[in-house]
Amino acid sequence: MINIGDLFERNTVLEVVDLSHNGFQFIPFSLFMHAPKLRTLRLQGNVLSVFHLSVKKLLSLKLLDLRDNAIKYISRDTINGLSSIADQQGQLMTDTVETNRPAGSGADIPSQMNTTIVLGNSVTDPLVIDLTGNIMECSCDRIWFNEFLLNTHISLFGKELYTCTFDSNSRYMTSELLNDMKNYCKLNELLGVIITIPTLILLTLICVYVIVRRRRIIKRKALCADTLMERYNMNHPDEQERYVIFLSFAGLDDDLVNTYIIPELEKFVKEKFGNYDNLICTGDSHFTPGRWITKEIDRCLTRCDVFVMVVTKHFIKSEWCKYEVMLAEQKNKFKILLVNEEVYQQKSPSALTAILKVCTRATWRLHNNTLVIKPEWRKIFEGILEASLKTLEEMKEGI
Repeated sequence: MINIGDLFERNTVLEVVDLSHNGFQFIPFSLFMHAPKLRTLRLQGNVLSVFHLSVKKLLSLKLLDLRDNAIKYISRDTINGLSSIADQQGQLMTDTVETNRPAGSGADIPSQMNTTIVLGNSVTDPLVIDLTGNIMECSCDRIWFNEFLLNTHISLFGKELYTCTFDSNSRYMTSELLNDMKNYCKLNELLGVIITIPTLILLTLICVYVIVRRRRIIKRKALCADTLMERYNMNHPDEQERYVIFLSFAGLDDDLVNTYIIPELEKFVKEKFGNYDNLICTGDSHFTPGRWITKEIDRCLTRCDVFVMVVTKHFIKSEWCKYEVMLAEQKNKFKILLVNEEVYQQKSPSALTAILKVCTRATWRLHNNTLVIKPEWRKIFEGILEASLKTLEEMKEGI
């Protein structure tokens, strides 16, 4: 297959080129950069949609035939090149006329001079472009092209017949159409501004709201945390003793809980609420001797924020654990379940099953004397802290 560029790009003596009716969709930009003698270029009857060609060196060009293509517009680079050619040819025409004017004559150029011009045969011929048979583009993006067609000093053959598509209608290229386009484009720009500004304002307000709300939440949590620390400060003997956590577990799991669970909970409590002891109610060690056990369980549960259950096979069988679960349900306490993996896989008693259906839980197992828990303790502590803050807010609302 012949490359069109190989035929023309290095040919410096071309004067007339006719590439009409070849089905070209585009012409290489640099195709005629080395053809300064080119006078006539015919590209009629192709399917060019955009005419983009380097013409700045085609100073001898007299006829550019672009009829019956599908050209929507001519590129800015090509327009600038064509305008430059026309300017230089116009200057050459002026110089030639001045040279041939009879000495001492003040007369104008004879009118018959323009009637004897044969395209391509005289240096005084103007550049002519033929765009008839193309439905060009009239849009806000190409308004510069429409202004060129109406205002250029280049000779456009059949200019009065040029049409373009505007607002879904085919219209002749006139000054009236250009004014309509400018008004239409200004209206579109105005509508764009009208739509854009409220959108930007809305987005700005949303961003400000999110930032302010986030700062308020952080500030509120910080204030609540400070208030929690004050509330749990044991240096105020007049206040009722309160607990962050009521830890429910079976007596047979005492060693496991004291070895693996309580140290982690104490570490969290001390980090969040200061170095205060006795913020975790663990049963007998926090019950007052001589009182009913049920009364003490009720007292501790009432004064705690979070009910944490260490669920094992012993927990399920313990009547006291069942009682504590029932009481926590009645008091609507926030519950966190630390469930042994083996128990979790087995069928649980109905009382515990109801809780498992509505409460999220963490699962754990012992592996090489290490407690492996999922999710990690940090997530569990976040839940405990959120519950404490929620309890504090509810207490404030109730005051």
